[in-house]
Formats: sequence, structure tokens, C-alpha cells
Amino acid sequence: MDENTYCGESNLLDIVLDSIKKISGYLEKECIKELDVEDISRELKLLEPTLTIVLSKWVPEILYLPYLKERMSFNDIKRALNVSSRVLSDKLKTLEKEGIIERTVTDENPPRVHYALTEIGGTFALALVPFLTIVKAKQRSSELPVTNHM
Repeated sequence: MDENTYCGESNLLDIVLDSIKKISGYLEKECIKELDVEDISRELKLLEPTLTIVLSKWVPEILYLPYLKERMSFNDIKRALNVSSRVLSDKLKTLEKEGIIERTVTDENPPRVHYALTEIGGTFALALVPFLTIVKAKQRSSELPVTNHM
């Protein structure tokens, strides 16, 4: 996404906000009004372990690379992010354990290792786009200061 958050002829911010309004309208009609504060709090707590992983340092970037390129080698990811081997290895192991990233070893000699997103990993990567779009729009309008890397 460029700094104006435009994709082709469409303003991505408008698309994101319109989608959020539609989802919000559906939730209000179908779900939210039936829940009380304790129910909502309990359900949000279920998100904490996953969000802690998905929003931890380097993970959003790690998710986007194979999302954009479909699959990547360890060294390709390392070069693209300029991250240490140890940190990247730890993050990839965690994401693989959680079923977010899939590690594939080829039959070539020497074997090659590639990383790709699982279906749920692709969903997480795509789910971050609305947040990024809104933060970038607010940053441009100076309503929300954006801090350095998570």
C-alpha cells in the first residue's frame, strides 16, 4: 500500500470504513445486543493469546511477506526484514506451532525449506490491512500518533 492508501482507483480507507460499518450493522442486529458486558469480556479474553502472537514484534511483517509472495525461504525473509536469524527462527517456530505458517522441506539436494501461510495465517495477514489503513489515515490527519515498530 502506498502512503495514500489507494489501490487502483479506489480509496482503501473508504472501502475499509464501509466494510466495518456493514459488519458493525450485522453484529448489532445479529449478535451484540444478545451479549452482556461479561459475555463480551469473556469472548475478548479468548483473543488475547492469539493477538499476543500475531501482533508481537516482527510477526505482522513475517505474515505479509509470504502473503504477498505465496512462499519464501528463510533467507529471503531474513534479507527482506533485516532481522537476526535467531529471532526469525523463533518467530517462525511459534507461528508453525500455532498453525499460522507452514514449513515445507523439498526433496532437492541440498534440501530447501520454504515457508507459506496456512489458510488461517492468510486470514490473519489480511485482517491486519483494515487496522493498518485506519492507522495510516489517522496518522496523516494527525489524530493518532504512530509509534515505531511494535
